[in-house]
Amino acid sequence: MTAKRTTRKATTLARMMLAIPPATATVLSKRLPMLAAAAVNPKQRHRREEEQMVAEKVAAGIDAGTATSQALVTGGLAIAGAWWKVVGGLTANAFASAPLAKGGRRAGRATAGSALGSDWQKLAVTTVDVAITAATAAIRPAHRKVTANARRLGKSKPGS
Repeated sequence: MTAKRTTRKATTLARMMLAIPPATATVLSKRLPMLAAAAVNPKQRHRREEEQMVAEKVAAGIDAGTATSQALVTGGLAIAGAWWKVVGGLTANAFASAPLAKGGRRAGRATAGSALGSDWQKLAVTTVDVAITAATAAIRPAHRKVTANARRLGKSKPGS
């Protein structure tokens, strides 16, 4: 994972998060009067729209849960791999600085020590990348539904 890729993914997540509130306001401004009218006069209900609302919520919840689970499993494996590189670097340093069997002298500085800092950095970048990926996976289904509903309901005539 590069910093540029992580930044791009974070920007996408931020855009999705910023698009949800105005889309939600549009959807609520269309659906609340419809639901209020249905409460007053149940015979004039927009049953199809109401059933679609429930189905969309269930589908978005299932999609978000599935996508988040997949992202967390994949991300957990990536973090574990990065962590083992750090542990391997720590182990290499420990062996390199151990006294030699003959002569009692210590070996020179390990070259793994210079790479150890970059391993820690890779671990940090991987962890941030996994968090962004999991958050994006959780938000994407809701974002997709609410923005699609806002576009669809925004085209309809007022009061319909």
